[in-house]
Formats: sequence, C-alpha cells, structure tokens
Amino acid sequence: MGTRSLTKVYDESGELLVTIYRQYDGYPSGMGVDIATVLDGRELVNGIPCGEGHVTVLNGMDEAAAVLVHGLKNPCPSGNVYIVAGTDHGEEYTYEVRSTRTDRNDPGPLLITCIGGGEGIVFRDLTPAQVIDQFVEFE
Repeated sequence: MGTRSLTKVYDESGELLVTIYRQYDGYPSGMGVDIATVLDGRELVNGIPCGEGHVTVLNGMDEAAAVLVHGLKNPCPSGNVYIVAGTDHGEEYTYEVRSTRTDRNDPGPLLITCIGGGEGIVFRDLTPAQVIDQFVEFE
C-alpha cells in the first residue's frame, strides 16, 4: 500500500484552488520534495509580458497550481496523481501551498506546510528551497 497524500493549493485570498491526490510516496522526502522541486526558484508576479518566454515566473497562484499539477504528472503521466474533490482519501499527509501575498500586486514567497504522518504538523511555512534542504535524502 502506498503512502497517500493530498496537496491543497490556495489563492492569494485563502480560497482553495485545487486539491491534488497522490497514491504513493506522499511522505515529506517524496511528495514534499516533489512539490518543492516543481516550485523552487519561481517568483510570483502579476502579469507576464507577451513573447518574453519567462520560465521562472508564475502569474499568481492560479498559474502556480497549474504548473504544480503539470510538474507532478510529467514524470508519470498515467496514475499516481489526480485532481480530486473532498477531503478524505485515506491520506497520511496533507500539504498546503500558499502565498504570503494579500493580493496579486504584493510580493511574497510560496510557502509549503505538511501535516500528518502521525506527527501533527511536520513542518509549517517553509519555502521550496527550505523543504529541499531539509528533506532531500542523500545516498
């Protein structure tokens, strides 16, 4: 049986945009690092000039959610990662991805929180780089 997880992405006003279910590898050194890897080095902005081809900016949390879904599905296009409704999918971990911005024009980092694994809050409000530093397993 896999370690299931939910990832909830919220917009700048705190409204839920999307819930992502992952069937296996939901623990922090799996899903936590995967979320962080997709979002690391990206900056939230308001508007992207046409034709600029920016790859490190996200035009708000709406685009951050879309980029995250794409990044999590890309290595394994069939199975494992799903968009779901509801809050109970037998998950062991729940991740929350938020911005500290109060509106689209304010700067602010993306922050990740992880709850679960029988531990309560595993980590709260870490940047993607902090999650990678803390949970990447070196061999």
